[in-house]
Amino acid sequence: MVESYREKGKVKQRIVATLGRKDLLAPHLDRLAELLGRSAPASRRALEPQESTVWGPTLVARHLWKELGMEELLEEKRGKGKGLSLAERAFVLVVNRLLSPGSEHALAQWLETDYVPDGRGERIRPVWKQNGRVRVDHRFLWPWYRTLDELIGRKERTLGRALCPAAGSLFS
Repeated sequence: MVESYREKGKVKQRIVATLGRKDLLAPHLDRLAELLGRSAPASRRALEPQESTVWGPTLVARHLWKELGMEELLEEKRGKGKGLSLAERAFVLVVNRLLSPGSEHALAQWLETDYVPDGRGERIRPVWKQNGRVRVDHRFLWPWYRTLDELIGRKERTLGRALCPAAGSLFS
């Protein structure tokens, strides 16, 4: 790709990007020309975005979450079961409340507009199923509903151990 520009009244050109070797691109030149705009209607279809998500605020929140040690604090021993860990669900709920406060039903809508990764970096997506006025499958929401109950239970165990180490076993 070449860019034209003026320098001291003269038109000059410079290479902006190289698309590849001509001998390898030859079979694809028609499609490449279409994508670059020679055929406007087709190029608009070919370059239409499939999805647009917000990801920056969640990445900043993930960094702060780790810096504050929240991941280690909420870490739990789990088997190979499906689903998100307590720490991952708590992270998502906290970030959701910071960036887009709303109900648990609004959580599902937020997960559709923002790129929210789990601990492995894979995007968390809600499961949709029309339920009256709500579009999200209730089975998707139940783990999120239980998250706060699990956090409260963990708080009591942690406080019990901190206040009286010998009584810690009573709260386990």
